[in-house]
Amino acid sequence: MNYITLYFFHFKLPRWFAMVLSLLSIWMQTLGIEHAFSSFIWLCGPITGLIVQPCVGIWSDKCHSKYGRRRPFIFVGSLLICFAVSALNITLFLLSDFM
Repeated sequence: MNYITLYFFHFKLPRWFAMVLSLLSIWMQTLGIEHAFSSFIWLCGPITGLIVQPCVGIWSDKCHSKYGRRRPFIFVGSLLICFAVSALNITLFLLSDFM
């Protein structure tokens, strides 16, 4: 059972995220965002990570949960990432009425 979980989280899930995020430029062009501005949108992710990751690291170092110091942050972060990628998938569907 552990090998199946390891296979899914280390090989399948990152490929799915890469596939969805590889379509981000196409989605942005479909939404009418100019190519020059889309590069700015791609830059927002690393800049946000530069700010957020140290803060989350400090908070997790101070966390004393019964589940451990890192597990609650990993769980909540995984849920947020799944929600964000799912929101990217339905963006065109939701905005098609406004375009």
